Amino acid sequence: MKEGIRPDTTGKKRKHVLIKCDNCEKEFWKPKRFYVKNGTNCCSRECVTQFRRKGHFVELECAYCGKEFERAKSNLKGSKSGLHFCSRKCKDKAQRIESGFKEIWPNHFGNGNGYREKALKEYGKGCEICGWNHTYDVHHIDGNRENNNINNLIILCPNCHSLTKSYIKYKLMRTEEKVNEIEDKITETRRSSK
Repeated sequence: MKEGIRPDTTGKKRKHVLIKCDNCEKEFWKPKRFYVKNGTNCCSRECVTQFRRKGHFVELECAYCGKEFERAKSNLKGSKSGLHFCSRKCKDKAQRIESGFKEIWPNHFGNGNGYREKALKEYGKGCEICGWNHTYDVHHIDGNRENNNINNLIILCPNCHSLTKSYIKYKLMRTEEKVNEIEDKITETRRSSK
């Protein structure tokens, strides 16, 4: 290790040491008072960042779009399925039924012996209450996901679905009056379709 007197960033002459950067191995002068014998000695902030990332990050490929990205090793344990995605957007797209990533579907996806497909084939794509046909849910009238009888299923838009008694997610955000109104419409729709 070579030592010398050199001006620092303020122009004051101080003792410096000539050392190799731990990241890029380029030689550089570092003020002796900042030199750490067994610590990290890097020539720039960029090298410090790269050096700290070594061994802590791994290269992965997005299971949905195929894009390469880095992820901290400590964050790899969070994936129950073993699949990794570059963004939340890709994960959400992969989780859709038509994407075919069964490993990350919620438990109720696909365990109903195709009840969703049966209901869509029987009743068509569109809310049976308000007629909205852009996005739709298949609602179990009795609230039991195990009862996939075609007479227990109805196609609803997310808005009307959120107003049903068995829809727990928005329980606190709806009024009893609106819920009863939707439940009555569901009952009417079932009676008229028989």
